[in-house]
Amino acid sequence: MPQQTPDNLQQCAAHHCNAIKLSDGCLFGSAPDPSTLQELADAGLKTVVDFRPASEWSCPDWPQRVQAAGMDFRHFPVSNVNEMTPTLTAAVWELWQDSTAQPLLMHCASGNRAAAALALAAVRHGGMNPQQALVLGQQAGLTKMLPAVQQCREFCQ
Repeated sequence: MPQQTPDNLQQCAAHHCNAIKLSDGCLFGSAPDPSTLQELADAGLKTVVDFRPASEWSCPDWPQRVQAAGMDFRHFPVSNVNEMTPTLTAAVWELWQDSTAQPLLMHCASGNRAAAALALAAVRHGGMNPQQALVLGQQAGLTKMLPAVQQCREFCQ
């Protein structure tokens, strides 16, 4: 098997889940198809962080499929910005900085909830000002949830 590089992973994740590389260890995107999990793992993905409630999974054994492919599975089920509690965003920020969990893919159905959670985590726990956090969220793929994030207390000050 050829040596896998971060570029291999980025290309694989971009192809399978429209992932955006935000840093060397963090990708943001939509949910990968279960049939692509082994390919993502073989390309070097270590952790899958899913923001979808279980009711949105394409198969009920989604976490087990991720783990069977050899990756760690983290689950932060949220339907909207109001469910992104300080406890949840603290865990997101911790993963964002945890080199032992990387490379990781933070995803939901489209990538918006994952990017919104990062923006909130950055302002709540990362010491970023609201503008910096919004830019980071937009770089991660924050689009249609942007108005909801901007209405959060941390961004209205």
